[in-house]
Amino acid sequence: MVQEPFFGPSFEVVPHTLLAGTSPGFSFLIRQQSNNMQVLEASIEVDKATPDLESLEPGSTLALANNIVFRTPRDFQAFNVSEVISPGKVLFEGASVEGDTFEIRAEGSFESGSALLTFRQLPASPPKSLGQVTSEQQILLDHQLIQLPQATGESFDITATFTLVSVRDDDDVFLTKSLTRTFTTVVPAPGAPRLEQLRPVVGPIGQLLTITGSGFDPEPQNNVITFQTENFIRVEGRVESASANELKARVPQEAVMGPVRVAVNGLESNDYQYFTSSFLGRTRASFWARSSQASLLHPCYCWARKIDSAPL
Repeated sequence: MVQEPFFGPSFEVVPHTLLAGTSPGFSFLIRQQSNNMQVLEASIEVDKATPDLESLEPGSTLALANNIVFRTPRDFQAFNVSEVISPGKVLFEGASVEGDTFEIRAEGSFESGSALLTFRQLPASPPKSLGQVTSEQQILLDHQLIQLPQATGESFDITATFTLVSVRDDDDVFLTKSLTRTFTTVVPAPGAPRLEQLRPVVGPIGQLLTITGSGFDPEPQNNVITFQTENFIRVEGRVESASANELKARVPQEAVMGPVRVAVNGLESNDYQYFTSSFLGRTRASFWARSSQASLLHPCYCWARKIDSAPL
């Protein structure tokens, strides 16, 4: 019995914070279950957002990505800017992180307007038959690229659209499927601290985090930073240094993936997502600062795989 081509995607996205007016990173997880279908193009669009492309230059890293096929994670690789077309559009391409091979053969563009990221499959001879395949792609988009709406309580959509073609010789079937997720911006209570950036957003237990924002107490002991645990009870981390606009704190032993919060004088901040890593493997990739000095933004850890602070 010959199975008809089909494609069943699921799409998860986590803005690292929903604080109105900030420019957080985004974590995407795309699961694909397909039969004899090959993805030609995938686009991710964020409406009501303001992209920042002016600081991008050739060589800038926009995102890190990896494939998980049959539950086996592959190495992360970088998507770097290859050409600046105009102030409102850049081209990027996949680059190998280790060795001479890479799993995600793609190039694409990042455009202003509604913050549109497009990934296109590089030309290659498609297989005669793929059969039924289940795979996942993890994508970590760098911070400072997309600014959320300025107004508090404003909803915005993130839409993923996939275009596919059948790989069977006796078929010429094209499919397009879209999935949308909706989010709403927030703001802390008056006088509460604001978490505007946390780095790195993914890492191990004991990681030293740098949190920037406002409303912090210069005395470290007066800032209560908490993390989520497996039973959803909040656990405190140790604040090692503090100023009005920056905290440095350690991730506690019991922490798991979930929101980080800071409370000062009983007033609690907005959430900022932190992802604990499981160290299943490692690659040598990191985000570079988008400046002529090309210094590292920060060591970046991606979900299940450690990303070293060494340059590409």
